[in-house]
Amino acid sequence: KQIKGYKFRRQHALGPFIVDFYCSKARLIIEVDGPIHQYTQEYDRARQNFLESLGFHIIRFSNEEILNNIDAVIDKIKQALTLQEPITPEDVLYYVYAVLYSNLYREKYTDFLKYDFPRIPFPKSKKLFKRLADLGKQLADLHLLRPTAVHPPVAQYHGEGSDVVKKVKYEPDTQRVYINKTQYFEPVPPEVWNYYIGGYQVLAKWLKDRKNRKIDPMHYLKVITAIARTIDIQEEIDKLYPEVEKECL
Repeated sequence: KQIKGYKFRRQHALGPFIVDFYCSKARLIIEVDGPIHQYTQEYDRARQNFLESLGFHIIRFSNEEILNNIDAVIDKIKQALTLQEPITPEDVLYYVYAVLYSNLYREKYTDFLKYDFPRIPFPKSKKLFKRLADLGKQLADLHLLRPTAVHPPVAQYHGEGSDVVKKVKYEPDTQRVYINKTQYFEPVPPEVWNYYIGGYQVLAKWLKDRKNRKIDPMHYLKVITAIARTIDIQEEIDKLYPEVEKECL
């Protein structure tokens, strides 16, 4: 029960076969191949084809993978479990959120989005859908500034002073955002400083709306971090989005 709360049974009987590990809830079989499996490959294929014909999903690992790269093994098991889980309304919401943050989607449907509700393409592949839904959830967590999503911050706050916004100044060479003569945030890359949502330059507007007021520097660091990681996730979404267009329902 240490992986996503799923229970696995060891050396479990399925019909005439004994499988190494079995999760009944996910209908997932995990096989661990030792050295002897190099001599039983034909039998293993027939055995796997039979079990898959009954609706079981099978993933295989070698002894070496488990001994030398257990983290990658666990990640692959987690991915397999995710694919076996039913699609929830929240998954659909997060998937749509991811697509709407795709730069490729926005560029392609720029004119259409000006006068109508967005139309969302859905892929045939559950794996692709789940991957984008996961990225959408990461985006939502960032935009809600959930602690686990924005920690640790990608920038730091420097200087002594009152924490009051007097004159906002950005220096691209040093990647510093000044709020007064002595206090600033860095590093803030140009792409983060120039990030727009709804026609507004987010980081600049946040500070200008608080001119002559004392701010919470930690909150602003969370906003910087959310934008920086949003840009990274958008790049991941854009790598996947062309596949959505190819196989959309």
